[in-house]
Amino acid sequence: SRESTAKLWLRSPKMEQNGGLEGYVKVRRAENEDRKWARKNRQWVVKKVEAKKVEDEVASKKQKLDDVAEAAKKAAAAKFKPTAAALMDPKAYFSQWQQFSGAPSAGQGGGAGKGRGRGTGVVSGGSGGPVNAAPAAAAPAR
Repeated sequence: SRESTAKLWLRSPKMEQNGGLEGYVKVRRAENEDRKWARKNRQWVVKKVEAKKVEDEVASKKQKLDDVAEAAKKAAAAKFKPTAAALMDPKAYFSQWQQFSGAPSAGQGGGAGKGRGRGTGVVSGGSGGPVNAAPAAAAPAR
């Protein structure tokens, strides 16, 4: 009888550990693994995009520095070449040299010098009378 009870027990449908929820638990576990993998994959993609962005920024900064260095090299390589007329006239030569070098000319600011910018219309010294009769408001703009 004991033998028959053991055989009966082996043949009878057994009760599952989780009370019939074993299939649900397996599916849920598989879905959790899928979500975990998807999250890791998203994080990997975000890191990859950020690394690419940083790499692009570094490359653009390097390109800008290279462009500035190349422009400086070209500017240094440029040589002053006056026109034929300037070779004969020292004032024209000096004027062209100032334009080439970027130095301000005598009429472009550079300080008050000998009564400029006072707006009096009177030249100091001489007869003392008004030489420039134009009012200060009509003076040319600088």
